[in-house]
Amino acid sequence: SIRRFRKKALSIENLLELGTISEPMAGVLRGVVRSRINMLITGGTVIDPATKREGRFDVLVEDGLVVEVQPSLRAREGLQVIDASGKLVLPGFVDLHVHFRQPGREDKETIETGSRAAARGGFVAVCPMPNTDPVVDHGGAVEWVVQEAKRVGLVDVHRIGALTRGQQG
Repeated sequence: SIRRFRKKALSIENLLELGTISEPMAGVLRGVVRSRINMLITGGTVIDPATKREGRFDVLVEDGLVVEVQPSLRAREGLQVIDASGKLVLPGFVDLHVHFRQPGREDKETIETGSRAAARGGFVAVCPMPNTDPVVDHGGAVEWVVQEAKRVGLVDVHRIGALTRGQQG
């Protein structure tokens, strides 16, 4: 039970191990950890199918760590409070088929603009297709995309490389 850990902050891995959160929810929380956010999300309906959790909960995050998940929590002074009343609090989504046009067609979309759009839509991870121009069809191109995605740092970008040179089959 999460209550027995009330006095110490839980790591995301601890929460996964306890079955308190699912892997997609862990992805959302890892994003929070990267940004070191302090907040209290109140009054929302938490739905996490992987743990069969559904109901009204408050979620306290301090220094990027989930400290408590309870039906009712009090805000501490200086803490950002997000009123989620009447809203759903869901695990982050994963899009397995996106078309970021970088490298080559930055005029259409870049890893940064695509990542920003994904994050605003509730996505924590995306898988861009390799049909860029030039095609992402060798290790160097894949590594460049991975490094650019890390630099942007908004969502996890899981690169899909082409199986053949130039996607020629």
